[in-house]
Amino acid sequence: MGIRYLTQHLLPHGQTVWLQNTKNHDQNVRTISSVVVDGPALVYHVYSRLLSWSEVNYNIVDAQPSANEVSIGVMQILLCLRGLDVRIEKIFFDGALPLSKRPVRFERMEATRRKLQELCRDTAKGFKTSTIRKKPLDIRPEKIFCRRPLPRRFKPMPEPAFVVPTVIEDLKYRWSPEEVLKCTVGVPELQKVITAGGNDGSIFAEITEVVPGEADVYCAIAARDSGCAVLTGDSDLLVHDLGPEGSVIFLDSLETGGPPPNDTLVVADTEPDSASIISIRATELRPAIVAKKLGVSSFPRLAYEVKRDSRASFAAIIQRAKGNADVVEKNAKYISFLKEYDLSDHEAATSGSMWTSSNPTAVITDPKLSELYAQYELPAFTVSGEGAHVYLQILIERHDRRAAWMEGSELRLLAYSLLNLGYPAGDKGARKEAVIEHMRKGRRIAAIPLSLLAEKEAEERLAAFVQQVTRFVTSVYNDDDDGDDDYRESGSCKPAVLWRAYALYYVLARMGPDERLATGKLRWFLERGYCGEKLEWDDIHLHAQMKAVLYSLRVLKEVLVAGEEKTAKSGLVGERLVALMSEAGAVLSDLPWIRDCAQRTGGIGGSYWENGEDGEDARRVIEGLIGLLEEGERGEDLIEGSACDQSGPGLVNTSTADAEGAWIVVACLPGSRKRKKGRASSGKAQERAPAVAKNAVNVYDILRQVD
Repeated sequence: MGIRYLTQHLLPHGQTVWLQNTKNHDQNVRTISSVVVDGPALVYHVYSRLLSWSEVNYNIVDAQPSANEVSIGVMQILLCLRGLDVRIEKIFFDGALPLSKRPVRFERMEATRRKLQELCRDTAKGFKTSTIRKKPLDIRPEKIFCRRPLPRRFKPMPEPAFVVPTVIEDLKYRWSPEEVLKCTVGVPELQKVITAGGNDGSIFAEITEVVPGEADVYCAIAARDSGCAVLTGDSDLLVHDLGPEGSVIFLDSLETGGPPPNDTLVVADTEPDSASIISIRATELRPAIVAKKLGVSSFPRLAYEVKRDSRASFAAIIQRAKGNADVVEKNAKYISFLKEYDLSDHEAATSGSMWTSSNPTAVITDPKLSELYAQYELPAFTVSGEGAHVYLQILIERHDRRAAWMEGSELRLLAYSLLNLGYPAGDKGARKEAVIEHMRKGRRIAAIPLSLLAEKEAEERLAAFVQQVTRFVTSVYNDDDDGDDDYRESGSCKPAVLWRAYALYYVLARMGPDERLATGKLRWFLERGYCGEKLEWDDIHLHAQMKAVLYSLRVLKEVLVAGEEKTAKSGLVGERLVALMSEAGAVLSDLPWIRDCAQRTGGIGGSYWENGEDGEDARRVIEGLIGLLEEGERGEDLIEGSACDQSGPGLVNTSTADAEGAWIVVACLPGSRKRKKGRASSGKAQERAPAVAKNAVNVYDILRQVD
């Protein structure tokens, strides 16, 4: 995760290079024709560059590039390399971090939490509507490659939570030639790089890989074996053994400029004049050459001295790296430092045979879920007798309210349990008793254990979930004042609109009477994304809760898709659960991509709320959702408190025998308890909470369908 000041000390000793495949007869010009990409580093580099171009009059929340905008920026950088005929060997993303990284992860989560706390404190009064961004960022390669200082007011902003999985998913499935052309309309020089037609799949799918470990290790091995350069922002790459030809190019050094001297482009299938528009210059560091130039015995020894005393002058560090070789190299701390960067322990894993063959993770694009699978599949990522760990990134939410991640915890518990049931139990089995979620809890990062469900409980909850979603969709389509049967039968509502509405209903149905939005304010939130005369932190928090639910649905879908066949073949669970998994997977089949789940703050219809038929879709969904909530307010009977087991989200009443009992338990879990007064939204209503009928099969039986 980087050695402090190492990059700063070494950049003056780098060499200027051009990233393009050229024929050049100038001995002083070095060109790079092959690279491997550190995926997470590229994502956050693009995010930072785009953030620096946001207008300063935007509020600090809306100034952030959306996950979709970052994904487009990543695509444009990769397309520039493709246009210059630079071979991209692989784009690696972290799929699991070693146990030794846990302390660093907690430190980073805590640092992000403090940023959020300070941000909420400094902007407690909310944001004027004039500061809300209403148009997408203008994304162009020259902006991404241009060094531009980040406005001071944007620096304390926590990074968005879903940007990395969004980019991975898009690289694997989105960027077909047609989609690339659609998203580069304003960048004609990039459109000339690719032609429409041919393969319908993503042009980056085969080179994008979520690996069972840290991305930088896989990048280092690829650079050592092929002699290519690593595009990264992590100084750790310099310490690994990159071989005699391997090198590191820091993303922050990339910039556009004129072509190298005596340049003759040989870009395949590209007109010379159009290809020459794109020119990328960078600074390359080759550890072996830098060590020789500085007169030190090895680069790892130099890096060790920097890490040991990062505040010392570089001249002093060089002198220390030259002396006392026999003493230092026998030191236990130095030996431990070298072991951390030793690639020999990772050789077997890089072949992929341990990870992808007959393994469901082959289709997993979310690093968090990939890491969860790794704790079942690979002993190096788990502690015997300990539950699996999941680290939930800090969301942009109101800091003095309960964490938004508490919404959707029942869905994630169901997903974790289904994954767990696909592994054998017993002393020699991999099945676990709990999953431990690490998230913000008040003013600290807390570990929250979820006791995993047994097969019968998982069946009941999965059946209740399928009924719940089916009833919701039916209710929305039945809200048709004009009697439009064709609309209802065709199911033409945009999936993104429908699922955002479901996520909002999922949140509101669990709110206490003091928190529920009044109908008028709810309608305004659905249409515009905020409830009052300005954007409040309560509005932002509600958006975060919706995103948590949508992400939890995404996790459940990926577990169902990845595990259905494996679970059925294993014979570890009964036929009924296998059938329910198939049914639930079908229900979630049109769940929107992560880029649509993690939409910017806005109305339920997203960017197309006021656009023709799409606006009509949003209107129908809004009316159906409000109708459901209003009908729920008219209920009279309440379930008695004894029907609930309040011991924890994973500790349920095992005597429940059907979907009725399963839903009752789910509805009464901590995620649905009444919250403390004083945390209500600025638009709270003095209306009754939705009541639950005593004999309800699930929540929708107590809500009459909208006529």
